[in-house]
Amino acid sequence: MLRSTILRTVLFSAGCIAIILFQGCKAVVPKLDPMKAEAPVYTAYTDALSDLNLVLETYLPPDYPETYFYVKPVKDATGLSATGEIPVDITALVRDAVSQVYYKVRHVERYDETDVVQIQAELLKLQTQKLQGIAAKPAERPAIDYTIVGRISQFDRNLESTSDKARAMANFGQGLSRTDISASAESASRLSRLAVSFSVFNPSGVSLPGKFGASMEVQYAKNGMDIGFAIFGNGLGFGAEATAMHGRHLALQMMTEFSVVQIIGRALNVPYWRVGASRKIFTPDKMVLEDWRNQYASMGPLLIAYMQSQCIANGDTSVMVSGQLDSATQTALTNFASKYGVKNRSLPNFELFRALEEHRLLDRSTAKAAWAAYAAYKGGARPTPVAIPQSRPSSPAPAKRQAQQPHQPQPRRHAPEAPRTRKAPDDVTKPLQQLLP
Repeated sequence: MLRSTILRTVLFSAGCIAIILFQGCKAVVPKLDPMKAEAPVYTAYTDALSDLNLVLETYLPPDYPETYFYVKPVKDATGLSATGEIPVDITALVRDAVSQVYYKVRHVERYDETDVVQIQAELLKLQTQKLQGIAAKPAERPAIDYTIVGRISQFDRNLESTSDKARAMANFGQGLSRTDISASAESASRLSRLAVSFSVFNPSGVSLPGKFGASMEVQYAKNGMDIGFAIFGNGLGFGAEATAMHGRHLALQMMTEFSVVQIIGRALNVPYWRVGASRKIFTPDKMVLEDWRNQYASMGPLLIAYMQSQCIANGDTSVMVSGQLDSATQTALTNFASKYGVKNRSLPNFELFRALEEHRLLDRSTAKAAWAAYAAYKGGARPTPVAIPQSRPSSPAPAKRQAQQPHQPQPRRHAPEAPRTRKAPDDVTKPLQQLLP
């Protein structure tokens, strides 16, 4: 009896000493990575927003007026933000996404209760200038073309969950040398789904057709393992656990970026699905294609001239924009029909019109030359051969916007017109006194 007690004491002491030696006599302060500021998180959809600028430069005439978007507060409609798992408000994410598209697109903020101090300061400044006899005019915010309204519409937790466990035990020896060994492994996963939805309204309060938004599955996974052994009742063990999960805030950022590409592309009637085409992020939008069909049917005598400019935009500089279906034009259209797999060979036809529109070269110089030739024809100039200058890499930063008059929101025009002046909405033209509570 005494012998067994001594042996157990020795084994227990040895185990304690091993733990102490393993951990050290003093706790070691964990080392952290140095703190440093980094650029915001970029996703595949962030790149899509950036690439959308080139699509807009290709498909919008140079004199197309800027389009102004306003984002109403976008909040959680599920009620689950109270748990802290998702944010209450993602308005900033949507505004940031809109601001990343800078070619012919601007985000405009309206006055609200947080602007009271600014309005009071502006009012005092205007009154002072008036007393000094200085002509003063209150700053006006441009009229809104499209208002974006949205919400976090879905957060379904634990749609699916799995859990797997495995355990093994063994022993050998007898008496004082009896040894017990056990091991276990465990894995678990959960699947949830997040969704955002948006509506877009024009100044008359009429919504754009179709659905805007995105959904995304977010996953959580955990793996764990445990190993232990004991000799005559004295044992040691080791366990570890690891977890991984998709970030819900990052998921919301990705979905808002995806939705904003969709919103701007449909509002301006451009093939936004060409953004990220190699990764198949988007599919052709039936609403945009239907608008193209309507535009094709309504172009009348400008149709041939426009399709001639499409040939130039697709890289064929042998065509001159004359408005006549001459032999050079027929040859170019027939060649493009073969290239793009258009079966209808009657000229002109909508299938070829769509193919030419979808395959415009995403090149600024080519697009500029095509639009210039079309504009010259509309202006009555004599057709001349097109020379496309060598493309130059452009700065990623948006150029400073030139001051221009507010404009009427319109879909993309195949026959560009000069921007038309319109009256700003009441909330920015009222005297500043009326904006105060």
